[in-house]
Amino acid sequence: MVIEKHELSRLAAPKAGPIPPFCVGCGYNLKGAVSTRCPECGRTFVAREWEAKAAELARDGAEIREANEWANRGLYVALAGVVLTALRFVLLASCLSDVFRMLGALCGVACLFLGIGTYRVARLPEWVTEELAPQPNRDLGAVLLVIGLGLAGIVFY
Repeated sequence: MVIEKHELSRLAAPKAGPIPPFCVGCGYNLKGAVSTRCPECGRTFVAREWEAKAAELARDGAEIREANEWANRGLYVALAGVVLTALRFVLLASCLSDVFRMLGALCGVACLFLGIGTYRVARLPEWVTEELAPQPNRDLGAVLLVIGLGLAGIVFY
């Protein structure tokens, strides 16, 4: 179904939430467009294709928000791992030393998985992030990976 240019503005948000119409071919933002053709690639705007792609982007945005939330929680896991590892060194002569070492290593493994989660999700086009969701927090993911590797490696020390 090809739509007329007067219908293009009407389709701006109802079925796809806050995502404006865009070209399915090249991703060009068609917000405010006066034609049914993309000015970038010349593809004809088809509402059904856009709605399917907009729903996919909305799902990707939800995955990014979830990955970022888990990465934020990963900071608490990392802090717990550091505290447990520090307690291990305080209690060197105690039998609890090995328990704290293993718990710290488990926290490290959890940090690794939470950090990797920010790299598993797809990045969204910049114009979508303005409308929908932030990009994955890959800096926090990298921090969690480094802390996780350190805590998991403490098992061998």
